[in-house]
Amino acid sequence: MTRKQITRLIIIAAVLYLCGTVVSLRYRPELDGIEYEEIPSIEYERTLPRHSYKWEALETYQGKKSYQYDNIKAKWGIDVSKHQEKISWQKVKKDGIDFAMIRVGYRGYGNGAIKEDPTFTYNMNSANRVGIDVGLYFFSQAISVEEAKEEAQFVLQQIQGHKVTYPIVFDMEFVAGKDRITHLTREEKTQITKAFCEVIEQAGYKPMIYGSRHWLQDVITLEELSDYEVWLAEYSDVPSFPYAFKMWQYTDSGTVDGISGGVDMNLWFVEE
Repeated sequence: MTRKQITRLIIIAAVLYLCGTVVSLRYRPELDGIEYEEIPSIEYERTLPRHSYKWEALETYQGKKSYQYDNIKAKWGIDVSKHQEKISWQKVKKDGIDFAMIRVGYRGYGNGAIKEDPTFTYNMNSANRVGIDVGLYFFSQAISVEEAKEEAQFVLQQIQGHKVTYPIVFDMEFVAGKDRITHLTREEKTQITKAFCEVIEQAGYKPMIYGSRHWLQDVITLEELSDYEVWLAEYSDVPSFPYAFKMWQYTDSGTVDGISGGVDMNLWFVEE
């Protein structure tokens, strides 16, 4: 290898380091599991507040993570949909789970029809009955502000009569080669997100935004959504996302009594 080639390799390595190339994790509720994709995430000057978590306080025991530092402690949670089939919620409660994020429904990435998750009513009633706190999420493929509002109204209609104590989450994601949203601009996706959250907030519930590091930093403009808390999806020992977030989905292969197979595990950070 010539000196010129070596110099070129050093320059390329330095550029990649400075740009902060990371492996971004993109969870697909409509598919099975998680897809891994190398996506360059370029850090630049942002006005977003940074989180203050101290990751040296993060511990893992028997596959479950825990966190406590000063007055901040994390609660244990799961998120579920029809993919978990029938859940024994009493066993889930006894296994120490504090809260559950339940999928209320989704918009199809093919014909765009809105559907209720077939396990939604059972999961809501059962989790409420055993005393597990409940939040909700909706998988969106909205391509307009009007469709986002329609999705939010659908959620509000479905949850009538149910006890919801955690946020209602807007979950928009790419579905490789199939989704309706690839053609949308960054600003359009941001405004669609805002429209959903505004309807939920006006109804008296707490909205939240779900996304991977790549989605939150590069696909939407988080500065325009700073009124809403963030649910971060990053499957790693320690999150690399530097900005403020309230909840962390850290694996899709957690083990919880009462659930067959793997389940998404989450930490909810609260002040004691």
